[in-house]
Amino acid sequence: MSVNIKEINSLLKKLHKLNSKFFNLHEKGKITADELDNLYDEFSNPPKRASLKMSQVLKLHKLRHKGKWKNEDYLLVVEPQAYIKATKLTPKNFMFDEDNVYIENSNLVGVGYFHSGKSGLAQSGDGDDFGDLWWLANKSLIIWINKNLKKGEKILNKYK
Repeated sequence: MSVNIKEINSLLKKLHKLNSKFFNLHEKGKITADELDNLYDEFSNPPKRASLKMSQVLKLHKLRHKGKWKNEDYLLVVEPQAYIKATKLTPKNFMFDEDNVYIENSNLVGVGYFHSGKSGLAQSGDGDDFGDLWWLANKSLIIWINKNLKKGEKILNKYK
């Protein structure tokens, strides 16, 4: 099922603005730093259905290192850390420059520059169990963002 990239990008911008409004609440002393951190956590962790999986990363990695892929071999993703725009993750992406696959205790934990803790979700950045999750630009992400936008507006209305 294909998704409308313009719709996703519009929703991502709204979510980004919402997070900025949360930051402004903190700046004005209306919420604590801990409350701000909790809001950021809640509004930046989509469900697993909207998260890039290591198994999906591995498929693109294999295509890259076999040297055979087509224009339709890509996933629509939202890259960390800003999470403001959907892009195509293709086998040509620099994240697949390294030809390595790491498996620990029968868990796929590293592919190219992607890594995963025990979650099986694709991350980049520092740490084994910590890093920046990559989101899948799919219907589940759209539903999750819409729910968060409604929830966020209710939170903001408390402080008006």
